[in-house]
Parts: sequence; structure tokens; C-alpha cells
Amino acid sequence: MAKTQQERDQGTAERRQQAGEMELRHQVVEGTEAALAAIMEWHGFEQKAEAMQILIINTHALGPEFSAVAAATKPCPRTPAEDLRHRLRPGPSAMLDELAQWRGSTSLAVAVEHLIFETYLLGPEGSAHLVTTSEGKQLTEPMLRQRFEPARKRAVERATENGDPDLAEAILQFRFHDIRPKAASEIDSLEDASDLLGHTQQEITKRVYRRVGKVVNPVK
Repeated sequence: MAKTQQERDQGTAERRQQAGEMELRHQVVEGTEAALAAIMEWHGFEQKAEAMQILIINTHALGPEFSAVAAATKPCPRTPAEDLRHRLRPGPSAMLDELAQWRGSTSLAVAVEHLIFETYLLGPEGSAHLVTTSEGKQLTEPMLRQRFEPARKRAVERATENGDPDLAEAILQFRFHDIRPKAASEIDSLEDASDLLGHTQQEITKRVYRRVGKVVNPVK
């Protein structure tokens, strides 16, 4: 029996909650929505959230040097005239925070505007490296999972063959988005973990990625 629209909406909401997605609302200058819509059309994105997340991830990967060059552009007067709403998962959200810091901005709205307009001004071809692979294919989450999912499946099978169902279940529960937090959590030094993840602010590493408890002495 086909699901009703209400059931599909409920399923979507549950998946977003499990992924830790949050809805952001920015007061942006006029034309920001239109610029983002053009970028989405150029590169075949249907969901605003997907386009924004990929744009943030790829721009963040270029590092603080790229952001420093972009921030050197003479700012234009801002008169916020429209709302831009989109969803972000915890990882890209932390990256957006850091992009704003790299650009010397305390406003996420300004950081989002800059990302969108900088990409838009590059045009369809020039902006491709920010939202597509080197072969010109749209960079999507399934593509990033391409190697992870088969590797996890093989690990589950091996644990099962070795008679360790608990380990197999633990591996099965390990998600693609857990890789960076796991790497950050298994390093004793917060400074080293922050460097590994490419963060300039250790607080972001500690608040978002570190999943280790405080070591305490036993009572007896």
C-alpha cells in the first residue's frame, strides 16, 4: 500500500531529526535567493539544503587562505531585504561558523551571502569546482558514501564470520558522518585533533566533534 503524503512527510521529518539537521533563517540582501536558484539550476540541484551543504563543504575544504582572499574584496553596503531558509547538518553548520570566522565576520547571514554571490559570479563553468567533481559530476552524499558503505558491509560480514555479533552490530551502527568525530575523539590532544580536522578554533572541535567523557578517579 502506497504511503500517504502525511506519512512521507513524517518519515522525512524523522530522518532529519536523526541526522541532527537544523533549519536556519538568514536575513540576506535582495537577489541572494535568485543567485542560489541559478547555481542550483546550473548544477542540477533540486534541494536548497543539498546545494548549500555541498557549497559549504567544498568552500571550507579550500581552507582559510581562500577565504582570506575572498574577504579582501571591498564590502558593499548591506540592506537585508529577504529571508533565506535552508537546512544544515551539524558538520556543515560548524564549517559555516568557521568560514565566517576566517572571513572576519560575526554574521552567518553575511557569510552565506558571500558564499552564494562569489559562486554565482564565477558562472556555470567557473563555479563547477565548488559544487561538482573534477569530472564535472554533481557531488552528492551518495558519491561520498560510495567507498564507505561497501567497506562497512565487509567489516560487518567479517565480524559475523568470526562469531562476534556484538562487534558486527556496533559496526553496523557506525555512520558515514561519524568518521570525523571518531578521529577527533581518539586523539588525546585537543590541539592535535583540531589540527587534523583543519579547524582554526579548538572550541569547534571540542563542542561539535569530540565525543569523549572526562576521566575521573574511582571512589574506592
